[in-house]
Amino acid sequence: MLYLLANAPASQVILAVLLFFNGIAISCNMSPNMAYTMGLTNRKAYPAALAIMVTLSALSGFLSPMIAGYLLDVFKSFQAVFYFFTLAFAMTFVIPLTIVEPLQTIGATRGD
Repeated sequence: MLYLLANAPASQVILAVLLFFNGIAISCNMSPNMAYTMGLTNRKAYPAALAIMVTLSALSGFLSPMIAGYLLDVFKSFQAVFYFFTLAFAMTFVIPLTIVEPLQTIGATRGD
């Protein structure tokens, strides 16, 4: 998707369609966040738990440009920046594999 955005022609319609589908791809992350949080909390704590999860998820979008700029200032090369993002990508792929989802039995109460 990023390749298509980087090489998009100068047409507003094509760019709008690409941005639309990019937004859909990015928003696909919200459903797993909401479902995972529902399994861990009860009805009263769910809004706060979801807010914490979304805030922590958005923190990477806030900190990444600053970290990339710092690495660029220190190493004077984009190579360190690309290594950082490669490591971040690898971590976001491996860490979710270690998550054990909460099991629920039929008829179990969740403290509602």
